[in-house]
Amino acid sequence: MGGGGARNCGKYGAFKRGLCFFFMKFKWIISDRQESDLWECLLARRGVLPNQRQEFLYPDWDKNTHSPFLFTRMEEAVERFFTVLTRGEKIIIHGDYDADGVSGSALLYTTIEEIIEKMNSKSSLEVFLPDRQSDGYGVAKHTMQKFIKDKTNLVITVDCGIANADVFDLAHASGVSVIICDHHQLGERVPEHAFVIHPLVPGEVYPNKTLCGTGVAFKFASALIEEARKRGFAFPTGHEKWLLDFVAIATVTDVMPLLGENRTLETYGLKVLNKTRRPGILKIIELSGSTLGSIDTETIGFRIGPRLNAAGRIGSARLAFDTLVAKTIDDAIVLAAQHHGGSVCTGARVGTQKTTGVCSGCHKQ
Repeated sequence: MGGGGARNCGKYGAFKRGLCFFFMKFKWIISDRQESDLWECLLARRGVLPNQRQEFLYPDWDKNTHSPFLFTRMEEAVERFFTVLTRGEKIIIHGDYDADGVSGSALLYTTIEEIIEKMNSKSSLEVFLPDRQSDGYGVAKHTMQKFIKDKTNLVITVDCGIANADVFDLAHASGVSVIICDHHQLGERVPEHAFVIHPLVPGEVYPNKTLCGTGVAFKFASALIEEARKRGFAFPTGHEKWLLDFVAIATVTDVMPLLGENRTLETYGLKVLNKTRRPGILKIIELSGSTLGSIDTETIGFRIGPRLNAAGRIGSARLAFDTLVAKTIDDAIVLAAQHHGGSVCTGARVGTQKTTGVCSGCHKQ
């Protein structure tokens, strides 16, 4: 016992000496401290300029967020959307299979469903989330062909689409309108036959260039709510802020910089997330071992986000989406439990499923 301990100690000692020798090979250069105040020093190291410090430390919604109508083509996109609703035509949201794409799809679905209901529109609304293996990233040609066959009138992409100009040429030729909400790297050409809402396209003047896909979808949803309000439909001022729980999740999981407008969206998004009443999110929080009221960016990055991403990687992103938009606690229990590990336990039984052994959600026998 003692000999083994000594041998282990020797091994670790050799490892430490080797590690020390490795680091001694480098010459460490520590930059001079230019700021006299510690806070100023820390902020400067984070790249926060003096004129950005108030916004960084004390984000203010009214001062530090931008109107969605600053996007060059937002007004056109909103007008096209309401034309489709007035005519009672078919809308499909095409999302992506990661946490950003799923959250953004849930955000837009929630918003559009509410607008359709308030307008008493006859439009139908569907959500399509691609399969990582059979569809790949972006809007596949075979997917658009199916949309055309199904007589779709408007396709709204979330977290994808900017690199699919050829596919949207096909859509245009068949009379299908396209609105793109994306933030990814541009393709060989910007889609000509689409209303592009993207912070990085040439000529775009929207100030925040680091929105995630859900952030762009939020701006579109905010514009839709504002326009619906102008048209006399009952949306209270600030109604769009209740969508920020989706934005908070996506901004962190897509590793966007928490600076400028993003920091304000995340700050207010965390407040909404910690008050959320969405049954699916509540169950995800519960099953992740987290507590409502104490959710922060670390909770999102290491507990909530990975659960949403896992669905699209090892199964179907549809499960993550259905969980996020679940309307009842019973549905949320079933969906979130499948998300978490497959067992369902409610105290009572849900549907025809039975729980055997120990439930990973509530740890009951």
